[in-house]
Amino acid sequence: MTTKGSSHDPPWVEAIATVSTCKYRFGSLSAMAFGVPDRDHFLITFTYRAGSDTHTGTLTSPVAIPQGDTFPIAYNPLGPKQIRRSTSSS
Repeated sequence: MTTKGSSHDPPWVEAIATVSTCKYRFGSLSAMAFGVPDRDHFLITFTYRAGSDTHTGTLTSPVAIPQGDTFPIAYNPLGPKQIRRSTSSS
């Protein structure tokens, strides 16, 4: 399954990410001192396959995602390290 890119770029490819670690970010509330609340308190590290290669990525989340859980992402086939969380259901 693919997601749409611009008319000049190939569509991004969907993959399943598997959570490797989930860490609470203690300093995430410090941004509130500057008037910018940060609700994404957890740093999620995950792996995903792009073709025959395995890649590692990170994202932030307002809720913990347990190690071993999976979720959909999309990656740029021209640069598989470029990812975004997919809106597809897993």
